[in-house]
Amino acid sequence: MPHLDSNQLETLLETLRSGNHIEAIKLYREWTGSNLAQAKLAVEEMQRKFESGMSAEEILQSAEADSSNTDSDDAQRQAVLEEIRKGRKLQAIKIYRDYSGAGLKDAKEFIEQLTEQLKKEDPSFVPKGNAGCGAAVLLLAASVCGCIWGISLIV
Repeated sequence: MPHLDSNQLETLLETLRSGNHIEAIKLYREWTGSNLAQAKLAVEEMQRKFESGMSAEEILQSAEADSSNTDSDDAQRQAVLEEIRKGRKLQAIKIYRDYSGAGLKDAKEFIEQLTEQLKKEDPSFVPKGNAGCGAAVLLLAASVCGCIWGISLIV
């Protein structure tokens, strides 16, 4: 997590407390220069820590202690994004769970939200794994119809 001062962190936590998650992400992006996906991951992490009972001071200390792991975290975040781009959501969930400690349900919801956010950010974004699915379904439907039609001619 890029460095935030205590005032910025307190502002973010207050914004999260008021239920304005999107505003917290915007502030985080503005203050750190992070991209949308990185900001979303960081704000989710802060919210999880806060909801688990950590104080603002403990979260700040944790962030400072974790700053040495920033390269590792960035690599993990990039790996999650890459898996989403490849259409491999299950792998993205696994990577996210491994580095964030989130449960399966939370990780799945997070990856789904992140995918939707990426689609909003870039309307041309389509995970690669989904390409061709429509054609396969259409081909299968045509085959089934052909079989039914062929059977009806025999009867």
